[in-house]
Amino acid sequence: MELSTATRLIQGAIRTKGPQNWADLGAGSGLFSLALGEILPVGSSVFAVDKDQNALDGISWKYKDKNLVRIHGDVEEELSLPQLDGVLLANVMHYIVRQEDFFKRLGGRLTENGILIIIEYDTTRSNPWVPYPISLDAMKKMAAKVGYDIRLLGTVPSRFNSGKLYSVALHPTRNPGR
Repeated sequence: MELSTATRLIQGAIRTKGPQNWADLGAGSGLFSLALGEILPVGSSVFAVDKDQNALDGISWKYKDKNLVRIHGDVEEELSLPQLDGVLLANVMHYIVRQEDFFKRLGGRLTENGILIIIEYDTTRSNPWVPYPISLDAMKKMAAKVGYDIRLLGTVPSRFNSGKLYSVALHPTRNPGR
């Protein structure tokens, strides 16, 4: 995926005024961390979290007016992060076994107006690379169940199958995880 596509998938959900703290959980090579860097206002921080230290070290940060903090860790474990204005999860949820519990815990990390952005494959069929799929319909149902309003941001064709990737913005409606 190109940086411009990643940016387009998330830009409709990010406030562009005032410094913010965002986490890119499961950052990998940093494509979506860079997309956050493209959009977030001056003085913002991106916390890129991943199990792969080499991938984190390889992120080429080019935004001198924004901070990148690399955190080597497992997104399912308790992480030392500040309260966050946003959390981005690109192709992460399909690795989480207890997705509802994970959502609730993330809600507790968000500021009052915080937001989650999720990018996932719109499929119900698991495979070795997507062991716990969460289709758009399933995401909508789970979001409502655990206390989030959800808004579709966009879709793009998947280069790995005949389906598509979707991006959604989720806002807590009743303080999930708190």
